[in-house]
Amino acid sequence: MIKSTPIIQSSKITEAQWKELLRGMIQNLKLREIAENVDISITSVWYNKHKVCSALLEIYKEQDGTVNTSYHFLEEISHSKSS
Repeated sequence: MIKSTPIIQSSKITEAQWKELLRGMIQNLKLREIAENVDISITSVWYNKHKVCSALLEIYKEQDGTVNTSYHFLEEISHSKSS
């Protein structure tokens, strides 16, 4: 069960939707595809992906390497709005 994590506690989406969103992130699906699979808006997918990436960044900020959390998402959202 993942409901006890801070990201999930204040969320409006269900645990099943979170699992599907995370699956889509792992598979590197487009925002539109994740939104369709999770049955939420593209904006909500974008926002929740950033919540996950921010949490990961917080956990791993002390380690060497780069965590890319925004460029791909911002590029994708701008393309989906112009379509």
